[in-house]
Amino acid sequence: MSEQIIIFSQIVLIDLVLAGDNEIIIGMVASKFPAEQRKKIIFWGIGGAIILRIILTLLTAYLLQITG
Repeated sequence: MSEQIIIFSQIVLIDLVLAGDNEIIIGMVASKFPAEQRKKIIFWGIGGAIILRIILTLLTAYLLQITG
């Protein structure tokens, strides 16, 4: 069980380091819209990125457990 926690922690750390580009892209897209829409775009963009990041991190941790 502790090995799974270590693997999961490594994946999360790598994912957080690589996540900076998402914020840059969301900011670039949102900058072309009016202020009211910009807030919604940033909120939903970051929310969607977080949800996808969690799902894909869990999937990756599961796949790393498969031997062969």
